[in-house]
Amino acid sequence: MSEGIAVAQVVCLGAESPDHVARNALHHAHVAQRAADEGARLIVFPELSLNGYAYSARSEALDADDARLASLRAIAHSHSIEIVAGAPVLSNDGLHIGAIAWHSDGTHTVHTKQYLAHEEQQAYVSGVAHPPFAVGAERIAIAICADVSTPAHAQAAADGGATVYIAGSLISSDDEGRYPEKLHRHAMNHRMLTLFANYANDTALYPTNGQSAVWAPDGERLAVAPDRGEALVIASRADSGAWTARVVAID
Repeated sequence: MSEGIAVAQVVCLGAESPDHVARNALHHAHVAQRAADEGARLIVFPELSLNGYAYSARSEALDADDARLASLRAIAHSHSIEIVAGAPVLSNDGLHIGAIAWHSDGTHTVHTKQYLAHEEQQAYVSGVAHPPFAVGAERIAIAICADVSTPAHAQAAADGGATVYIAGSLISSDDEGRYPEKLHRHAMNHRMLTLFANYANDTALYPTNGQSAVWAPDGERLAVAPDRGEALVIASRADSGAWTARVVAID
């Protein structure tokens, strides 16, 4: 059995909570450590998970060296796990919906959302494509929520050699049928293991419905988290090459 690939369905505090970024980061670190203890080599959190989903200001942008996020870098290194968490990030082009990846070797990379939802365009600018990165024998492509709705995004990931496609997301009850179906199609069309991480709590802007999940490269849904409650969904490849998955409740 290979080491696992995990997505985290977690409660993400918003700006209405004091010290929300620091508190979210510490909780992310706890969950990442739990994932590593369960055998995961990679964990991906929901969209804008470190701030809580909102239309952020430039002053709220985060970077990997922010002191409030030091626990994530430390856990990635000490537990040999890659951690990908959602955050608003700045580039020369402006403010992006981003995902910061802390790698186990002490480096980090930043991914940005390419295909913004219409209402997000008032606060953010579109990002650029990022190549897949290696975790063991797998090649990981990161999507951020609405990226999944544009087939060209998954196609580019597959063309870049991705074997695993993971979306950090915020999915509301209005999208609970459509969004999983898109991921199901990407898995089948491109023969990629496909996962998504959703919020475990409602946000100030949208209600959410959990159900973080994983699909095998043939499109079979292998595991799905509950509508509510924090959980890990962890996929592992058996010696035969087939993927299996399980849901682990987070205490």
